[in-house]
Amino acid sequence: GYHSSACPEIVLKNQVDYVLIGECENNLSKFLNSFPNVSKDIENLAYEENDKIKLNREICRYQKNGLKPLRDEYYIKQKDFCLSFPAPSSQKGVAHVSINKGCNYKCNFCSSYGIYGSKIIKGNINNSLDEIEELSERNVNLFIVDDLNFTNDLDFLKKFRNGIKQRNIKYIYFEVNANISSTTPEKLEILY
Repeated sequence: GYHSSACPEIVLKNQVDYVLIGECENNLSKFLNSFPNVSKDIENLAYEENDKIKLNREICRYQKNGLKPLRDEYYIKQKDFCLSFPAPSSQKGVAHVSINKGCNYKCNFCSSYGIYGSKIIKGNINNSLDEIEELSERNVNLFIVDDLNFTNDLDFLKKFRNGIKQRNIKYIYFEVNANISSTTPEKLEILY
């Protein structure tokens, strides 16, 4: 999670033996397979040794293996607890979808910099479109896109729009993040 990734030294002082920093789909299995004799060379593993924090930190902490999150029907139907557009009465199902990670801004109110540094790690747009297509077939019609820079790259937006059209995915809504300084009328038209 964000807290332990940004401040592993604080978490480890509270009776925690190990912290895996960032998104750890690959590293969690390595960690569990070596437990209880945990291998200290696991990437992004933080631990305390001789009263000092040891950290095998990589600059890029995002795992690019294309794993999709498990989707339980209970969580997809959480529309009653989601204040979003469209209104809950029009929502069939809600899901978060990750595409790109990180942010090239260093806003002091955001924890992204503590996780990814100041660069954007591009995800595989086709994997994300596969996920959106699959979930739309399961009656999800509101996608909250976890991408802090969704509108920064015009070519990316065009590929995303074209992918939605080519797959004939209809009647869905998106909630995205955008920096107003990088948003143009052309980008807003593509989003529309």
